[in-house]
Amino acid sequence: MMQLLDRRFKLAIVGDGLMYGPLFTFAKVTKIDDRVVFLGELPHREIVELYSMTTLGVSATLYEGFSLSVAEALACGVPVVCPRVQGVLEIVDDGEDGILIRDSRDYKSFAREVKRLAKNPELRREMGYNGRRKVERNFNFDNMINQTINIYRRVLRA
Repeated sequence: MMQLLDRRFKLAIVGDGLMYGPLFTFAKVTKIDDRVVFLGELPHREIVELYSMTTLGVSATLYEGFSLSVAEALACGVPVVCPRVQGVLEIVDDGEDGILIRDSRDYKSFAREVKRLAKNPELRREMGYNGRRKVERNFNFDNMINQTINIYRRVLRA
């Protein structure tokens, strides 16, 4: 995807999970390592600082239970481009606070939507605002406790 984007685009990869090594090697082999920054594991406050400098968030996950990184981006007012997978569908409303890609392996669609969002500051601002409001409304501490209690109640009734 990076080869399809303007050279001004930089990619920050946070975390040191299973994909760290393969992604690092891929960046070197494809000669995009000058545009990719591998930050490793970061404390939460540094992640929030990073989001404050971010134009948009991208998640290329194939499988996700609940995408904390997507929720964090939205909480920081950063719109996202993500695949249409179960854990993301719970968080992102396509066209409202992010853009969902039908085929998670379609890197050309990812690149096209990243470009579209990057070139449209008003759309980014609107989606960022919508995402932040949604997280404040739906994923606040009290709401999460109530949802957990309701799950336990349903399980106990079964």
